[in-house]
Amino acid sequence: MYIQIINFNWDISEKGYDEAAIEGAPIFANIDGLIIKNMLYNHETKTYGGCYMWETKEAMEAYKQGEIFKSIVENPDFNNVTSKEFCVHAKANEIQKELKS
Repeated sequence: MYIQIINFNWDISEKGYDEAAIEGAPIFANIDGLIIKNMLYNHETKTYGGCYMWETKEAMEAYKQGEIFKSIVENPDFNNVTSKEFCVHAKANEIQKELKS
């Protein structure tokens, strides 16, 4: 599993962000290899983005070559766009799941 964190600054109201997040959510439901995108926000710092959970690195890389990612990176309303990718340590996750049960 892979995690991708995308952040950007956006001058938008709380209501405007809520509307944009709800309107955009269905787009991410149909991306191959994407387990879930958690919509991130901090209205105080005007920082927004997403925490993407990918099945494979290949799926994440394919997304980065696609139109949706391009529309985020090139959006003139978004400033300071960053994308950081991480591997998930599967065994450490399994240990935590076992201990929580």
